[in-house]
Amino acid sequence: MEYCLGSASDIIEVHKRPLKEEEISAICEGVIRGLVHLHNLGRIHRDVKAGNILLTENGTVKLADFGSASIKCPANSFVGTPYWMAPEVILAMDEGQYDGKVDVWSLGITCVELAERKPPYFNMNAMSALYHIAQNDSPSLQNSSNWSDVFRRFVDSCLRKNPTERPSSSKLLQHPFIARPRSSHVIMDLIHRTKAAVRDLDNLNYRKMKKILMADNETDSQLGDTDCEFYSFSFLFALYNLLLL
Repeated sequence: MEYCLGSASDIIEVHKRPLKEEEISAICEGVIRGLVHLHNLGRIHRDVKAGNILLTENGTVKLADFGSASIKCPANSFVGTPYWMAPEVILAMDEGQYDGKVDVWSLGITCVELAERKPPYFNMNAMSALYHIAQNDSPSLQNSSNWSDVFRRFVDSCLRKNPTERPSSSKLLQHPFIARPRSSHVIMDLIHRTKAAVRDLDNLNYRKMKKILMADNETDSQLGDTDCEFYSFSFLFALYNLLLL
């Protein structure tokens, strides 16, 4: 596939804040269209999350990472990322099979992730989270006053514990949260804003490195001019790579 700028998870980390509701809606529409195609082929993704939703240079949403996908439907394997895993996947070994509705659950969890920067139960270890997902009531948006009724209803419909009550991916395309009018430039505006934030962060890191380097040079008076120049360049390069990590 072509080069992608990054994932929805990367965008959250860059801005250090949740996405806007209109941005979540636009991203979800792209994911759902991918799921509709996948489910029509009798496949199940089984690992839908912000980290596997990629954005291209022209604003196209790509559903990526099919390493956990099932090529048959229904399936019964215990596969996926714990915090995004549907209850029926967790219980499949004891209670039977599941279908593409598990991707709809994961999309609902992804909506919470995009709205709150983390999925439900993320403060727990994976095994505890799996237990709570299987045994507790469905999670929901915590700061509900920050979001519209239509968004809350969309998340709630995706997170029905009983998969028979959960809408299919094709049905989700008709939900008002997805179908309602919005600007066609939502994702491109998000990409441009993210690029600007990354440039600002790079400039900030450069200024920090320069300040550290100047302070280091002032205290290192024993080095000769040539040695000091080489040392400064090497130190700057190493520090820059360290900050990128």
